[in-house]
Amino acid sequence: LLVCTGHEPPGTAFQTLDWNRENNPILGMKSFDEYEAWQQKVTAGLGSVSKIKTALPANLFAEIPDDIPWMN
Repeated sequence: LLVCTGHEPPGTAFQTLDWNRENNPILGMKSFDEYEAWQQKVTAGLGSVSKIKTALPANLFAEIPDDIPWMN
């Protein structure tokens, strides 16, 4: 079983589920509390997500918006 998350840059090799279980720290977490603490730490480090107001609706409705600000 290959895992394709859709978040890797082009050219990244696909990996098996077994590989991800061994190498992906998120899959090794033992509790929701551990995951939640990790998620909060990562989110705080990201800061503002500049394209989320366009990307989220596009993903929800599966369509390309008429106006994409960073492509004009």
